[in-house]
Amino acid sequence: MNNTVFKLSILLESGLLKSHYTSDILEGFGPAEWVPRLIEKDLVKHKDRNFYKALARLYGLEYVTQIQTPLNPKEAIAYRVPTQVLIESQLYPFEINGRLFIASSTPFIEKALLDNVLSFTGRAGYRIILTSQNQVRKALQTLYYIEFSVVAQNNLRYSKNELSASPPVIALSAKIVTLSGFAIIILAYIFPNSLLLVVFFIINLLYLYLNALRFATFIVAIVRPDKTSLIVTKREVRELSDSSLPRYTILVPLRFEAEIAGRLVKRLVALDYPKSKLEVLFLVGVDDEQTIATLQEYGVDRDDPTGRYNNLNHMTIVKVPKVQIDTKPLVCNYGLQYATGNFTVIYDAEDKPEVDQLKKAVVGFQASALNTICLQGKLNFYNIHWNVLTRLFSLEYGMWYGYFLPGLQALGSPIPLGGTSNHFVTNALRNAGEWDPYNVTEDADLGMRIYRSGHQTRILNTFTYEEATSTLGAWIKQRSRWEKGFLATLIVHVQHPIQLYHELGAKKFILGITIFFGNFYMPFINPLLWVLTILWLLHIFSFGTLPTYIWIPAVVNLVVGNSIHMIMHFMSAIRSKQYTLAPLVLIVPLYWILISIATYRSCWELLFRPYQWVKTAHGADR
Repeated sequence: MNNTVFKLSILLESGLLKSHYTSDILEGFGPAEWVPRLIEKDLVKHKDRNFYKALARLYGLEYVTQIQTPLNPKEAIAYRVPTQVLIESQLYPFEINGRLFIASSTPFIEKALLDNVLSFTGRAGYRIILTSQNQVRKALQTLYYIEFSVVAQNNLRYSKNELSASPPVIALSAKIVTLSGFAIIILAYIFPNSLLLVVFFIINLLYLYLNALRFATFIVAIVRPDKTSLIVTKREVRELSDSSLPRYTILVPLRFEAEIAGRLVKRLVALDYPKSKLEVLFLVGVDDEQTIATLQEYGVDRDDPTGRYNNLNHMTIVKVPKVQIDTKPLVCNYGLQYATGNFTVIYDAEDKPEVDQLKKAVVGFQASALNTICLQGKLNFYNIHWNVLTRLFSLEYGMWYGYFLPGLQALGSPIPLGGTSNHFVTNALRNAGEWDPYNVTEDADLGMRIYRSGHQTRILNTFTYEEATSTLGAWIKQRSRWEKGFLATLIVHVQHPIQLYHELGAKKFILGITIFFGNFYMPFINPLLWVLTILWLLHIFSFGTLPTYIWIPAVVNLVVGNSIHMIMHFMSAIRSKQYTLAPLVLIVPLYWILISIATYRSCWELLFRPYQWVKTAHGADR
């Protein structure tokens, strides 16, 4: 397909009428620009507002309003054609009375592509049928409905079972945790004094190491900012040519988000990226009729021949079937199979990404090493000042994305991804095994698998603003899910430590294990250390009765460790110019108590409800 026809076909697929054209859009079209003028004349002549019908008349093609699909997808002749061929070409072959028809939303189709499709059907001839882009999408979704749901749930489990948190792994871990607990109780009863000394020494030694690592990431992030984040300037973004931009897919998993779906559509429309090279897939449960209806109300997936919703033709609803497990990673896996973009990014329902984020990611990938397959955007909140909890939450995010993750990048460590604004090279993501549907902190786990496959992640200097959980109950449930996922991820990746060591190397092995272990260990151990400190203050317990090599590290952890963490939170507030948050560092220890409560809850959930996904309610954007 030559460049002129290719450009024109993009405009035709978008459904734009001539009244929407401008000279800059038509620039470079040459002799082909008469086509939209003819379409406009045809619409006036027939007193019709149906763009695709007029386009079919112009090219002498048959037009249909709906594609009939068989009840059993495997009986469809389209099922013989390789999945990716139909998904990427947006073609749907079907037969009536033994005759082959190929449905398309544009008459401009490469002959080589048509011949390729034809070769799999076993038919000698075909006829092009024109229909709306929406109808082709619906037919393809019907065709792959069952197949994609099976793949979404089992791809990683069957291809790389040792990296999946599937039932055998979690069941075994539960037994190990339970037996270890009983063993410690029995040993403590038999050897109370000796065991106490050993346990307390190990606890403090590990805690000292974790504090040292946190402090190291903090120092590196300050001293070596050139190593901590991938900096893309506004000038580099402006110098990008739209014609050179790759195709981009946005996956948006939604679950009962009807209240904020309208705002989400507007935010995604506002992104600075050519619509002809962008596809937005809203991944909605088939039973979530309210969210689907709301999206359609705002113009997504509406067969509107008048052209009112032409600017939303790059958006579509993908209805996700109900299967055995109900998690966000499964939904993302299902949607990824429909992705046609060179790059793929995840946004949550409440997200408000910076408008130039996609272009920044393109520049970032161009400037990165070939083994960089993921760019992690930075996250923070737009409802920071809602209450004390949201303020403390923002302080933590500022420290995490401002110092800790950038510091890990500078140290060459695996990076646990956040749940949103992860930009991937699409094919590399598929080769890495996609997301683990059995892990409720799927992106953190994927971050580790990226490094195990020999690739890397970099932090990108762009922000996505989320909605901070503003109620205590919802916050505890959300954090419990995160901690449960971190522990499950640790269990999965240490199953075969020698293999993990060989894949990562010594430094990344130590750092990777430390991150996931430390994120769970510190809030789990904190209550024990707090109780001992209180007993010491009340003179019920004396550190002087312990050997020097035990009580000195304990005091260092108490004084120096807590001070370092509070300084890091303070600096994150100053660095982000959220000066009103700075005084709250004095009550950050109270926030740590909440994290510990959520951590203990996560232990119970891992044993008895390892795959339950507790959804976080949204809608505080006022």
